[in-house]
Amino acid sequence: MTLTLANPVVYGDAVTIAYTKPSTNPLQTAAGGQAESFPAKTVTNNLTAPVNSPPLIDISSPTKSTAFIAPATVTIEASASDPDGKVIRVEFYNGTTKLGERTSEPWSFTWKEINEGSYSITAAATDNLGARTVSSAVRIVVEKAVSAVNLAPSIAIISPINNISLEAPATVTIAVDASDPDGSIAKVEFMVGGIKFGESSVYPFSFTFQCDTAGICEIIAVAWDNLNATTTSAPVTISFSLKRELPDLAVLYPSPNNGVFTVGFNPFTDSLSEKRLTILSLSGRTVFSNEISDEETSRQIDISGVVPGIYIMHITEGNRILTAKRFIIY
Repeated sequence: MTLTLANPVVYGDAVTIAYTKPSTNPLQTAAGGQAESFPAKTVTNNLTAPVNSPPLIDISSPTKSTAFIAPATVTIEASASDPDGKVIRVEFYNGTTKLGERTSEPWSFTWKEINEGSYSITAAATDNLGARTVSSAVRIVVEKAVSAVNLAPSIAIISPINNISLEAPATVTIAVDASDPDGSIAKVEFMVGGIKFGESSVYPFSFTFQCDTAGICEIIAVAWDNLNATTTSAPVTISFSLKRELPDLAVLYPSPNNGVFTVGFNPFTDSLSEKRLTILSLSGRTVFSNEISDEETSRQIDISGVVPGIYIMHITEGNRILTAKRFIIY
């Protein structure tokens, strides 16, 4: 006689069975025999235990050969299941180095601050009976971060206009339009003949200077951004002519010059004693000094060995300054 249960009895399960023969319609065998009553009995399934099937696992993200930029953050996601039980743990590895583990879904781990290099990632699933499966490796590449390209600033001189003529002595304010597309303007330098004669680090980056001599100046402005990129403006040329309200004792030309120039003397209205021509640096250091005779109409000067910059020419009588001119040596 075969007894069929409503639910299967697996290895290790125990069931209790009892039977009392009824007066009518007792259990019968196929051959007509009748089952006799028997008290409660416990029956255990002692068949050979079934083989535990290992869990299944694969990495669903990232995919093979995915590239990242250092310092990278990578979220590793795995798909894990078990055909005859359940997954109780998933471990995540870089090579043989364990990164972390999870004991419940979702089976994912976030790996942070990854340096430049190539890495082999795996995930290992363990089921409720201790079976363990390691996924296929997924290779990822973390590339070196590329420094952002600093964009250069822009600058233009908006005042004075190009090729303007002014009468010296004159006070000139140079105004610029300066901006930076990905940062800020740190400073603007003002140059003439390749020599810096002014600087501004405060918006609107203007600079005022005094010109006392005749000559032609080609002025440029150089903008510096917060990452030291520079841009040079188009030049602006200013022509200065001397104001002739009173007779001038001397003219200096060319100006600017390379240290070789001529000083022309206008006739002195009075006979003066101890006339002297002196050239000084802005710091007050004398770089040239010589007496002038009444008969001289001009003097050729060669101080080409001095440092480029702004210089001042004096014509004096004793301690009295008769005339003064400022000029640039480039």
